[in-house]
Amino acid sequence: MLFAAVLSSALFGLSHASDIGYHRSRDIQTQVVLDQGFFNGGSAGLTKFWLGIPYAKPPTGALRYRAPQGNDPYNGTYSATAYGPSCLQQSSGTASLPSNLTMEAQLFLRSYAQNTANMTKSNEDCLTVNVVTPLDVKPGTKLPVVVWIYGGGFTGGSSSTQNGSTIVQRSVELNLPIIYVSLNYRTGAVGFPQGSEARAAGVGNLGLRDQRQALRWVQKYIEAFGGDKTKVTIWGQSAGAISVSLQMLTNDGDTEDLFHAAWMHSGAPLPTGPIENGQEAWLSYLYSTNCTDGPAVFDCLRTLSAADIQTAMNNASSATSDWVPREDGIFLTSPPELLVSHGTVAKIPTVSGNVDDEGTLFILGADAITTDELFAYYLSTLFPDNETAIETLLELYPSDPAAGAPFDTGSANTVTPEWKRLAALSGDLTFTAPRRFFVQTISDSQDTWVFLSKRFKALDDFGSYHASDLLNVYGPGDMTDYLVRFVTNQDPNRGSSQSQTRAAISWPKYTRESPQILEFLDGHVRLQVAQDTFRQAALAYDIDVSMHNTA
Repeated sequence: MLFAAVLSSALFGLSHASDIGYHRSRDIQTQVVLDQGFFNGGSAGLTKFWLGIPYAKPPTGALRYRAPQGNDPYNGTYSATAYGPSCLQQSSGTASLPSNLTMEAQLFLRSYAQNTANMTKSNEDCLTVNVVTPLDVKPGTKLPVVVWIYGGGFTGGSSSTQNGSTIVQRSVELNLPIIYVSLNYRTGAVGFPQGSEARAAGVGNLGLRDQRQALRWVQKYIEAFGGDKTKVTIWGQSAGAISVSLQMLTNDGDTEDLFHAAWMHSGAPLPTGPIENGQEAWLSYLYSTNCTDGPAVFDCLRTLSAADIQTAMNNASSATSDWVPREDGIFLTSPPELLVSHGTVAKIPTVSGNVDDEGTLFILGADAITTDELFAYYLSTLFPDNETAIETLLELYPSDPAAGAPFDTGSANTVTPEWKRLAALSGDLTFTAPRRFFVQTISDSQDTWVFLSKRFKALDDFGSYHASDLLNVYGPGDMTDYLVRFVTNQDPNRGSSQSQTRAAISWPKYTRESPQILEFLDGHVRLQVAQDTFRQAALAYDIDVSMHNTA
């Protein structure tokens, strides 16, 4: 119980600006000038901040379901001391929890959910950025910049749930000052419209285009905050990490000089196929509107109120794979996995990694799967008409709890007879296998570093759960130091002395021939170098079967 309570406190500490004393300061210069606009921010500790700055015109009315449009020049005076609204979120209700979860696990889940609930209220007018800088930075200083892209399954999330001040403050302590930027982007049915009509209208992957527009804003304005537009690292977790990887794939791998390095937690290009694969989900969304699928569907949707759009989103299908980025002929000209295979990837320094137990948070609604037969049926829904895949995965992911996730916990954490088996499969298919395929491919042509976080194994039923590694960055922790050095020098090993840093050992580059990774561990030995060869047969098969099963 105590462990979960401490962990939940850490989660809450990530999310609230007020928790670290954000305030307007009369003694520190917190006004920046953008065009003819005056933006008044605030300060906290060793940092200054500007929050909720619009980076695009509101995507409302006639601009709903259109690519983001750049702002007109700023003019007037703006208060920039509060986060802007979150973009519209898809709500699918509250799932019941498995009855066999321990009290510690239940407490953790409640805290985890509360962290999400505490984001700013949603509104369609949501395309804003936030900037956090060291306290004494001045325009023209040219500090390196890291741009954070949040996760949320492409159906939700907000820049208000993570506070970059701890990272910037730690960078100052390391004498490697950086600037932190975070952004909002559209998600769900408004950010990732699906189906043939979305292709015909050229409105696929709008959320990714929002991110691209925010990166253009950084190029135009970050020098006014003291940033260096030639040293921008994009960084994300989960859907945010997938977004980072797709920003590396679009435009034939040409970054347009918008960013120069990339760091990803638990996310890599997924084999999602063409945008028509989402047609059924799109129709489930339209069902709650008066709009029918056809050439005029987007004109119709632009006439609806925001409340009507929100209701339709909530009533739409909410499966994990429904509202994901897909090949649309514009932002993604081929399926993501093929772009990776063909080497159509930005050749920039890259960090990518996973937590050990990626799947444990994603099987809460699957507690009815309790037998081999039910597990096989579940596999048949993932790989219809592919008996070979079903039989092979049954062998590669056995029912023995000692082989499942949380990994390396023996028979412990067996919430249901198939819990650990499901968690292992889910995490590998969605996160670990795509990451391994991605880094194996890109490391042939660019500097690549890989990590695996095994911390928080003591958490009942969930272990090293999805997003637990962020506690080691926003905490801050030793991963913060590696991140700061990477943002500063495009190398996680350069930039601060061993006496200054918590990043105590050298992090080797990853290659196909020598797939070395840095492991973050609990216990006395906190860091160690290992090989990316765990679950070799299972992950190799996951990659192969997923590449050929994108329907």
